Amino acid sequence: MKNRSALTISAVVFLLTMLVATEKASAVPAFARQTGMPCAACHFQHYPALNDFGVMFKTNGYTMIGAQGKVEGKDLSLPDTLNASLVTKIRYQKSNGDGKTGTDKGELQFPDEGALLIGGRAGEHAGFLLELQLPEGDESAFASFRMPIVYDLGGTALSVVPFTTDAGGAAYGFELLNTGAMRMQRVLEDRNTTSAQQFIGTATAAQGIALVAEVFFAAGAESVYPGIAGMGELRHPREAAAIREARLGAGALTPVGFHPMGTARMGGDPQRSATDHWGVVRGTVGLHVADASLFPSCVGVNPQLTIMAFASRIARHLAAGAPRA
Repeated sequence: MKNRSALTISAVVFLLTMLVATEKASAVPAFARQTGMPCAACHFQHYPALNDFGVMFKTNGYTMIGAQGKVEGKDLSLPDTLNASLVTKIRYQKSNGDGKTGTDKGELQFPDEGALLIGGRAGEHAGFLLELQLPEGDESAFASFRMPIVYDLGGTALSVVPFTTDAGGAAYGFELLNTGAMRMQRVLEDRNTTSAQQFIGTATAAQGIALVAEVFFAAGAESVYPGIAGMGELRHPREAAAIREARLGAGALTPVGFHPMGTARMGGDPQRSATDHWGVVRGTVGLHVADASLFPSCVGVNPQLTIMAFASRIARHLAAGAPRA
């Protein structure tokens, strides 16, 4: 408790000093000062939601610089100012419960959080973001760090993002839109009602994978592939439940999402396919499938052009007066 009080007092003193001694900055000063741009250049609606320019800045590893000079050397290109910012907030939270304490009664919370952010350009092709937090109990003051290394290959950004985080999960390494999927990057304050991940309680390691696997088994799946390195197919709901107890690093997860594929396989053999070669669902009249469900299985890449070709082919077939049996 004494440790927390001392940190709180230190944070308040530091904040007051920054308000008096520093120049005006917008958004996260670590980036706003570096670029010399206002909040609206990268953000829209509610901070921290990003617009296209903000996504581009983040995708390129925080390397854009405009308002500051540079200190340069071999494989080094730094702003001539250390860009740091202290973020804290005070809030009043009132919930609709019938309780007589806590947020049901109404609660003034300060400091609700405290974070020291240091980040920006580290080189022509690399940037970084370091977050130190106000710890509670046995928590570490070190919260997260990411260092995107980005190269432009003919208009395509090729990046490697080494990172570590205490609570951001695998998404911390690659999430670009700041949509609120991660707890600490949300556009509205009440994360439990504005973030699906927070609402259903899947923000902890592997919880979401276990939940989805259980849903698949409940729907009749005979096996589920969880997408976890070193873990084969699951054959029973008990195996899905066991994932909840797993302690998985970010490297063990292979999150990927494309159009749903292979759920209405196209083919000539009724025993092995749900639709015929024109997408007609077997055993029905007037029901056609014209998307990636027709694939024999998941192809592992985004099949946008193939989907368009399927849809165009089947649409022309129907427009030409083909039987709708």
